[in-house]
Amino acid sequence: MNRQRVIPKAFTLMELLVVMTIIASLAALLLPALAKSKASAQRAVCTSNLKQVCLGAKMYADDHGQTLPSLVRSNVDLWNGYKSVVKGYVGLAGVSSPHDLVFACPADWFYTTSAKEAYTNSPLHEQARSDFSSYDYNTGNLKKVNGTNLAGIAGLKETAIREPSKTILIGEMPAWICFSWHAPQRASAFNGAMNLTSFVDGHVSYIPFYFDAARTDRATLSYDPPGGYDYRWSAQ
Repeated sequence: MNRQRVIPKAFTLMELLVVMTIIASLAALLLPALAKSKASAQRAVCTSNLKQVCLGAKMYADDHGQTLPSLVRSNVDLWNGYKSVVKGYVGLAGVSSPHDLVFACPADWFYTTSAKEAYTNSPLHEQARSDFSSYDYNTGNLKKVNGTNLAGIAGLKETAIREPSKTILIGEMPAWICFSWHAPQRASAFNGAMNLTSFVDGHVSYIPFYFDAARTDRATLSYDPPGGYDYRWSAQ
């Protein structure tokens, strides 16, 4: 009985090129969707964390005659001193560290300390100077510029704040300078930067922030925005 040896048919170069083209096309279609899904998941975690930190600050106020935290620490930024008195209300104890995950936004992977400086490719919540926190507190009223206090709410009673649903309590640090972890641009500060922030009434929103490049101070936290924005820094 004659048996013929069957030789497997190999792919031709043209067939391989067609398959590679199809795979590349599918990848090009899927990658943006995957990136969008990842960004959405990061915002969800960040929102949950920020709600817990905001609740911690409000619990502190409840225990101190409705007075919001007011604390300056020499070893951390003015905006991060609050963490030492709030972290106990969110289940943390001991020395702050990068493992304090409730204070870490997963989208936090770069930062700048000034609207005039370039970005540093490192998470802010891994920096001792920020007390290992992605979130800043609306503490501008503890700092004077040219003899005048900046806008802020530290140490005030909640009842003294005119618009608690619009007045910032704690939020993502980029909002204080006006850049964004979620929708970044090359500029160190830009108008319309999207950030998550909590408010004195307890809610959290993902909103655009106003940046006035013509101002000499250049920091968003130094001034309330014009009409049409859903936030304010000042209590009155």
